[in-house]
Amino acid sequence: MSTSSSSKGRILIGEDLPALATLMSDTLTAAGYEVEVASDGEECLRRARETVPDLMTLDIMMPKMHGFEVLRALRSDPRTAGIAVIICSGKDFKTDRDTGEQLGVIDFLTKPIPLAQLVERIGAYFGERVLQTAPVVPAVPIVGNVNTEIYRRTVDIKRP
Repeated sequence: MSTSSSSKGRILIGEDLPALATLMSDTLTAAGYEVEVASDGEECLRRARETVPDLMTLDIMMPKMHGFEVLRALRSDPRTAGIAVIICSGKDFKTDRDTGEQLGVIDFLTKPIPLAQLVERIGAYFGERVLQTAPVVPAVPIVGNVNTEIYRRTVDIKRP
């Protein structure tokens, strides 16, 4: 997984539900990230070792290898120990959150995950300002016809 010059970062999604993996991948690709998907724990570990992504999303309940087993294996390998991991799981028990924290995850999101929240959290990790704010326009009471007032304000803005 090589980063293209226009990519914001490389992300590996560890998710065994194909529909969710596709939604996450499409959303993150549209947000400018380079994305790869692994559908089971063993594949996730193999791809992480091959590509060393900047960030991984990781489900806990995965076929072939449990998500925490994947995470322990990543942390024990100096090449992959520094990969940022966000747990995305349907399990939301304190013990799972505690285990994730002990293994150095940067976030824990519970399914169903709002995709905007996923993009926001990943953007925050990469130091992006995800939520753009509109310029502040002073509140001026509109008197009379709304279209006339919009035209007046537009003309005022365009004047040198």
